[in-house]
Amino acid sequence: MAAPDPTDTRPPNSSEIAQATPKGGTRSYDEMNTGSMVFELQGTVGELKEAVAALTRTVEKGFGRVENLERSTEELKESLRHLVPKLENLVGFTTHRAPHLADKTDLANLKAELKLDIEKRPTRRQSVTDVALIVGLITAAVTFGSRVAH
Repeated sequence: MAAPDPTDTRPPNSSEIAQATPKGGTRSYDEMNTGSMVFELQGTVGELKEAVAALTRTVEKGFGRVENLERSTEELKESLRHLVPKLENLVGFTTHRAPHLADKTDLANLKAELKLDIEKRPTRRQSVTDVALIVGLITAAVTFGSRVAH
């Protein structure tokens, strides 16, 4: 196999890449160093420094994103920790108190009792008549008392 062209910047195709050794097999040092190199350093020192700086920036952005994800995960975990006791309280309430809550027949009985109580209460006309009657009796008593006193 011919040596790779150092000015060639295209990625290697599958025939140029050295095939992996089957599992359990070993290769000699010479076998490992034969064939074309998959990764080659190409370019000037300035270009390499620029590429390394770009990679460093990308890695730093990745670390920042990971830190943000970790913070968000911690916030979610904290929210879930606070939610667990509330859910346990709700389960306890529904387990112990829900059987004692009213059902439809209880609500129907309550509605009938309330209707009876409302019918027993005096109407507005009855209340006004009662107040007028009391005022009339007081007026008559005062008038009679003033006549008897003179």
